[in-house]
Amino acid sequence: MSPTPKYVLTLYVAIIDETTEQQISQLRDALAECFGSISWVLNLVEVMEMPEKAIVNDIFATPTLVRESPKPEIKVLSGLNAIPQMLNVISQVGP
Repeated sequence: MSPTPKYVLTLYVAIIDETTEQQISQLRDALAECFGSISWVLNLVEVMEMPEKAIVNDIFATPTLVRESPKPEIKVLSGLNAIPQMLNVISQVGP
């Protein structure tokens, strides 16, 4: 059994199209660089396909990156072109 990741992130996007896929790939690369050897996982929620997940988690705008773990939960609403700023918020705010 693999260890539980230290960082659990969920990215909520309206739709996943070619442009979004490229931005998600850039985000994954940035996460790997930012967290280095720290384990992390990035979950994706396409809101147009799964609106109930967004509603249950109080997501009312996209794209929103949510740090679910470690606590406290942090929600960052920002365009995916602002990946460095998003990661700064996600990684700097401690429990």
